[in-house]
Amino acid sequence: MEELTNQDILSLAKSVDMDIPDDDLDQVAMSLNAILQLMSDIYVADVNLIEPLPIRHVMEDHIYD
Repeated sequence: MEELTNQDILSLAKSVDMDIPDDDLDQVAMSLNAILQLMSDIYVADVNLIEPLPIRHVMEDHIYD
């Protein structure tokens, strides 16, 4: 898997309205790329046959989709 660039990470962060300070960007890139690399080595048989759970956002006493 090709590593994400700093620009890729900034674009992903922007898509979810997240700001990554310039001082933290290199560390975020290194950590995220390491996590993605390790996750790519995980094999779970027939994982694509399982329906994912919907993402639910929880904020204090409210749950919203």
